[in-house]
Amino acid sequence: MNRLSRLATGDKVEIIDRGSPDFRKTGKVIKCVCKPLTMINSGGKSISSGVLTLCEVKLEDTGTIGEFTVDQLREIP
Repeated sequence: MNRLSRLATGDKVEIIDRGSPDFRKTGKVIKCVCKPLTMINSGGKSISSGVLTLCEVKLEDTGTIGEFTVDQLREIP
């Protein structure tokens, strides 16, 4: 599921990745960045394999900024 279309700067989100130390914390999206993913095959050629979308989130409880994939976030009202 592509969640990028639902997340924008200023949206309030919750971290839903159980493996993250920030699980269940909330914050606001500062910005979203798309980074191309590339893989190197055995012949040394690079192959594009898609795009990774990362969101920078300012966490409410600590005031720190964390970087999360859109799959690790859930928009909250």
